Amino acid sequence: MNLKQYFDKRVKIVADNDLTFEGAVCDYFPSEDNDNEQESIVVEIGNKDFIEFYPSDIKSITLT
Repeated sequence: MNLKQYFDKRVKIVADNDLTFEGAVCDYFPSEDNDNEQESIVVEIGNKDFIEFYPSDIKSITLT
């Protein structure tokens, strides 16, 4: 999964636990920067709430 393509865009994510999140991708981390060696994105949800997602956390992701 190429999460970098979603940087600075609005997305809708269905997580692996079937919860849905919508927001702006405000940060991207390549796999080299994470201990688990997976790339990740940070999504701003609502009013200053941030969630980091790894490919293994994401069931589906779409642009909104």
